Amino acid sequence: MTLQERVEQAFAQQFDGPPAFVIRAPGRVNIIGEHTDYNDGFVLPMAIDRAVWITLRPRDDGRVFVRSLEQTEPTDFALDAVQHADEGWSEYVKGMAVMLLQNLDARRQVGFLAGVFEVFRRQGVSVDLVATSETTTTVSINMPANHLGRAELDGLAAELASLCTVERFDDCVCVNLVGRGARTALSRLQAAMLQFEDRPLLMVSQSANDLCLSLLVLAGDHQPLLRAAHDALIPARAAGGFGASWEQIQAGASVPEAAPR
Repeated sequence: MTLQERVEQAFAQQFDGPPAFVIRAPGRVNIIGEHTDYNDGFVLPMAIDRAVWITLRPRDDGRVFVRSLEQTEPTDFALDAVQHADEGWSEYVKGMAVMLLQNLDARRQVGFLAGVFEVFRRQGVSVDLVATSETTTTVSINMPANHLGRAELDGLAAELASLCTVERFDDCVCVNLVGRGARTALSRLQAAMLQFEDRPLLMVSQSANDLCLSLLVLAGDHQPLLRAAHDALIPARAAGGFGASWEQIQAGASVPEAAPR
């Protein structure tokens, strides 16, 4: 039995029916040379014969039930009331936290950001994304990667409160669009951005090397964003333009060439 068959069978047994989606995320390695720092950061990524298989079916009650073939403890949580634990494999499913740091005097206060990031350094917390304006600094924190539970996040917010007003969004998802010329995606995402007319868009960040565009949203808002972004950026005619799958390469199967774009 293949791994795909195992996860589909386990899903059907656990949730009384087949999944609506079966997703394969291939493993990846990067070949990195010694001189990437001054050669535009180019590396050679490649998929390998390792993968994560995910089976899922949408729910309409705002709850998430997660099971793993590799873990014995099941988990579930509500999207509108996610509670973070101090440890556990399921923490990797729950996403990121965002802190909105406001100080009306920040533009006149030399060293304000240095003081803010000194708090993060002292607490041993790395920051994922940062956006600043004259009076507001927004930071995103990968909670599982930093091994942060709610108590640690409370302590971090309390220490930052001595420097500025802190507003927290605990349950967020970062959607990353990766590829050369990432900025060009902005003009094609107009339809995808319509949902944020009445929903918060917490941060938009584009790397200076033009290889990544990140959008930080509340958990639950990422699914319609992903669908709309996929429709806008990957038209149907490109369905055959992604090359051979790992299975086809291994089997030596011939793959038709992609149509010219």
